[in-house]
Amino acid sequence: NALALNGATIRGVGAASARDADVTHPMVEASAARTVDGSKVRAPAVRGVAFAGTAPDGGTYHYDAEVRVDAAGGGARAAAGRLVRAVIAGVSREADAIGHVKFLIRDHLHDVKVSCTAADEPPDTGIAAELRRVDRLSDRRLHVVVNARAEIGAQRLQRVMDRAAAAPGGAALTVIRSAAFHPAPPQPSRTARRQD
Repeated sequence: NALALNGATIRGVGAASARDADVTHPMVEASAARTVDGSKVRAPAVRGVAFAGTAPDGGTYHYDAEVRVDAAGGGARAAAGRLVRAVIAGVSREADAIGHVKFLIRDHLHDVKVSCTAADEPPDTGIAAELRRVDRLSDRRLHVVVNARAEIGAQRLQRVMDRAAAAPGGAALTVIRSAAFHPAPPQPSRTARRQD
């Protein structure tokens, strides 16, 4: 096989630098059906599937929870903001990677969405503006729905939430429901086979 150099040369290294490389073999004509060495091009074949970003302890965990924030004398909005920041800080500190941590803060009439995604650097970038919108919500009772996808063990993820909900701050935070789970890997329903 030959290499067409369009007038250039290839020089060796060291003692061989005084002579050009051996390019005396006949040139292979350019063809979409042939590789550089002249062999036939074969259609690519899928030999395996890997999911990038899988955590060493077994994968990405999902976490869903709902927290009730009660503050009879007011202060539920501030407590919900502290909860959001504490969860984001805890997940950022504990997780190998974050897909997202999303919150829906709601009262009986309105809701406010707050989101932290993998693209946010630092992780709580942008939430300050979103948290300012909670001013239209009740200051006595709120519900905070938490939805997280992160590379962190389910028990560690649960501990982050428990610590965030237990933080002092003048309001009573009650975790109404929570579930941390590891989704099963996708199972393909069809398999592609190469035909020669």
